[in-house]
Amino acid sequence: MLMDLYWQDVFQQPARFEERRHGAGIVTSECILEAVNLVAGRDLVYAFELRRGDRLTVAISASHNVDLTLCTFANYERWLDSPEQVDEIEAIEAMDGVTSLEWAFQSPRDEEIVLLISSPVGGTQVLLEAHQAY
Repeated sequence: MLMDLYWQDVFQQPARFEERRHGAGIVTSECILEAVNLVAGRDLVYAFELRRGDRLTVAISASHNVDLTLCTFANYERWLDSPEQVDEIEAIEAMDGVTSLEWAFQSPRDEEIVLLISSPVGGTQVLLEAHQAY
C-alpha cells in the first residue's frame, strides 16, 4: 500500500517536484514520475508523441485495482465524442484489475498515444513512472 510513502522517498529530484490538488510529480518531455489519488469515475490521461521505433516504458503501483488502456489519440477523441462513452475504446492494449505492472510498447509508426488510468474506487493511490526512449 502506498499510504506511508512520502514524495522524498519516491522522487530523486525534489527541485523539480510539483504538488497539485490530487497528487504530485515530476513531468519532463521524456519522463513522468507521479503519485496521484484517483477520483472514482475520472480517468487520468497521459499523451505521448511517439516516432516510429520509440519505446514507451510504463511502471504502475496502485493501492486498489486500476484499469489501463493504451490507444491512439484519434481513438481516444472518437471515444470521448461518443454519447456517454458507452462504447468501449478501441485499444492497442488494455489491462483490467492491475495493482502492479511494468510493461513496454514500441511504436510501429509516428503517432500520438494516450494512456488512460481509471479506478472505480475513489482515493486509489497510484504511483506512475513512464519513460519515452528515442
